Amino acid sequence: MTIVTGGSGNMRDIKGKWSGKVDQFSHDHEGTVAVRLTIDEVTGDEFVGTMDWPTIGCVTQVQGYLDGERMIWSETDYLKGEDVVLYGLYVAQLKSDREIEGDWMDPKHTIYPKGPSYGVAGASFALARE
Repeated sequence: MTIVTGGSGNMRDIKGKWSGKVDQFSHDHEGTVAVRLTIDEVTGDEFVGTMDWPTIGCVTQVQGYLDGERMIWSETDYLKGEDVVLYGLYVAQLKSDREIEGDWMDPKHTIYPKGPSYGVAGASFALARE
């Protein structure tokens, strides 16, 4: 099942490991959590990989695409643990070849994938290439 589809941008070299912090302010939780995004495979403008939440003990599968300087992805399945919310939408800007910043859009609110903000932000994040 494809959760996130199609972009039409130029695929940049995003494959590899990205680590940083997520500042959550939804689901009755406020705080900063460490995360690592690993992009394992890139095909055209689409990618797959994992997100590892070491302090939570959870690993999820991700699927997404690159559209110009914007990366959009979603956590689609649990690979270890079950302590994160699946199907939220990560909407990020590639700040450089080494930095990604954006917002996580909460799936518990109405999300309009074609709209300007993709829903209601539930967290912000910043990741740097390892």
